[in-house]
Amino acid sequence: MMTGGRADAMSVRYALDYYTACSDNETLELRGIRPLVDLLNRMGGWPLMGRRSQFDPNKYDLVEAFTNLYFSVPEFGLGRNQLVNTSLYYDIVNAYKQYILESALLLGAYNDNQTHNDIRELFAFESKLAKLSTKPEDMRESQIWYNRMTFNSFNAMTGNRLDWKAITQRLYKKFNSNIALNPKERLVVDDMAYYREVTRLVVNTPPRVIANHLGWLTVKRMAVYTTHRFRQIEFVFNSVAKGVKTWTPLGKHCVDSLNSYLPFAYSRKYVDNYFSDISRQEVKVVVKYVKKAMRRALKDNEWLDDLTRNKSIEKLNAINEDIGYPDWLLDNKELDKLYNLLRKPINITLNWPTYPAKVNAYYDPTQNTITIPAGILSPPFFRNQVPPYLNFGSIGVVIGHEFTHGFDDQGSEYDSSGNLINWWND
Repeated sequence: MMTGGRADAMSVRYALDYYTACSDNETLELRGIRPLVDLLNRMGGWPLMGRRSQFDPNKYDLVEAFTNLYFSVPEFGLGRNQLVNTSLYYDIVNAYKQYILESALLLGAYNDNQTHNDIRELFAFESKLAKLSTKPEDMRESQIWYNRMTFNSFNAMTGNRLDWKAITQRLYKKFNSNIALNPKERLVVDDMAYYREVTRLVVNTPPRVIANHLGWLTVKRMAVYTTHRFRQIEFVFNSVAKGVKTWTPLGKHCVDSLNSYLPFAYSRKYVDNYFSDISRQEVKVVVKYVKKAMRRALKDNEWLDDLTRNKSIEKLNAINEDIGYPDWLLDNKELDKLYNLLRKPINITLNWPTYPAKVNAYYDPTQNTITIPAGILSPPFFRNQVPPYLNFGSIGVVIGHEFTHGFDDQGSEYDSSGNLINWWND
């Protein structure tokens, strides 16, 4: 298949096939719930499914369960505030429990005391997890979410209650990787206080409750890709919890899924069909002049001392600019390689923080990089071949905003090389 004069990469063709299969409502209805039931049973079973569940508390493998979910910032079915302050969100909490119940019934549960008790215990467990987690506003503190340590240190910090290297090793194995992890290898832990306490909670919680929690997160994420009925009950819940008036069509769910799992393959199609190199070159000029203006503002600043001012200018000059898309996106071999490799030395030019079709912009303090994706380089933010002042008043504002993130309450904690260090002269 050809797009924009170029043959599609294998990963692009896979993304197209993925979307076609994902949005094939007729086939999904014929398959019904069986794929989801099978997935849950491969994870050790979802007790709430009742008769279809293969859950066995004596054989439940907690490590295996954890490898089926990404362990990072804790994930909840409801918002943290709703789980912590339940009395303030009575209607939403009830709608959430009903959402769980109807999902379980569709998968084979009985509407009996056991099912309702399981849901109460699941919700109580989620509430405990939420109370242990750090408030979102506190996560702006880099010392909370950016903690480098070895697997040995991570295990020791969590009382050796879980072997995080073993969990990660199994995760690699699921991706058909033979990489052997070393206990002294370093990883980044997002929230040390959370993991210190959550492991204590987990080892003192019955396997049935943990299996129900992890299983529910999977159902909530994946059930919309099965039958129409699951999408209906999701809409009913969202109408209460979020006030939505129309439900999300299957095709939109599939696009969201592509954005999550094959974002660069998906973006390649966008760049080929809708983005021109003229736009990319024009934006680079806007970035150049916005950066020049900010440099002048720093030089003229009166409240910074000379040392801090010079370091600020040094950091500004060192900011890398990702504009439109990475060059390797148009190279089929390099694009396909992206979905085959798990570990390579970090190359700042290959490590984009978002996919190019995204309508947004970013600053990454750990790489000291601004990213202006192709997705935002279209009206109303940008038009090519128009008088420059029009773009300075639109995308120029966005670019300037991203530059300032390098010096805000988070970005200011990182130096010009992206190291977490205090470089300000107190």
